[in-house]
Amino acid sequence: MLVAQFLYRYLFVISEEAQHMRSAAASRGFTRRSGGFRAAAGALAVLFARSYARAGDIHNAMLARAFPGRFHTLGALRFRTADAAFLALAALSPALIRASIERLA
Repeated sequence: MLVAQFLYRYLFVISEEAQHMRSAAASRGFTRRSGGFRAAAGALAVLFARSYARAGDIHNAMLARAFPGRFHTLGALRFRTADAAFLALAALSPALIRASIERLA
């Protein structure tokens, strides 16, 4: 659960990093036609390396602040209907996003 919470939080950080990389590539004259699979794979590798470095920095910052490795809850956790609905939506979202992207392309 803790990993899912951090993933949700830093998904936006990774997305922002990808947008910066995209605008930097566009400022150098990169277009979808001028690139290709190798360029996309290289950009993805750089994004992974930057994200991994950022995760290390975040980990060190959390250790410096004495994070114990778990969050304390105020009450008992229970799996409810709203949780099931969120899980179903989260599982279907990637398929829906991919279908909408393929329809636009």
